[in-house]
Amino acid sequence: MKIKIIGIVAGIVFSASASALEITPIFNLGYDFGGEDLLIVHSYYGTDKITSGSGYMLNGGVSLWLDDDSAIQITAGYKDDSQTYSNGSTGFSRIPFDALYVTRLDRQIRLGVGMTYHMSPTLECNISGVCSGSLSANSATGFIGEIDLGTPRLGTDHEVFYGLRYTNISYQFSTAKVDGSSFGFIMGFAFH
Repeated sequence: MKIKIIGIVAGIVFSASASALEITPIFNLGYDFGGEDLLIVHSYYGTDKITSGSGYMLNGGVSLWLDDDSAIQITAGYKDDSQTYSNGSTGFSRIPFDALYVTRLDRQIRLGVGMTYHMSPTLECNISGVCSGSLSANSATGFIGEIDLGTPRLGTDHEVFYGLRYTNISYQFSTAKVDGSSFGFIMGFAFH
């Protein structure tokens, strides 16, 4: 599946004329909600859950501009849902690689669709006297949909955008398949 994604992105990029293609940096951060419960911890302060879709996300990469209003965004990052306690910690982390086709519907609204590939999904539980170790899932491929509201580019070379993001993905652990789909908020900083 990884080769197909790379082939599709490469085909789109190379089909654009060389004079129209501009490459610029992009940075995103956000938080996603959702997925299935992977770990539930009861403590003196309440109950904490580690889920397969939730977590903070930070990524960066490049936008390959096909024209003034559409681009292919390719990013790599880190996504983590974790809790820290006085006697240990729990968490679910993964390394997402995203490829999105993004287009502006007008000066401020951006719409994006694409694919994501999550490497090294790992559930960890290290709480003294309770658990010690990790469990890894297979790398997984999923789909992304995103809608953003951006600052208008009135003669500037950058824009800030805020949006909503949906990710549809599943993780295969050794004994079970887990739905990691999520909804989230994203904020980004793009140059163009």
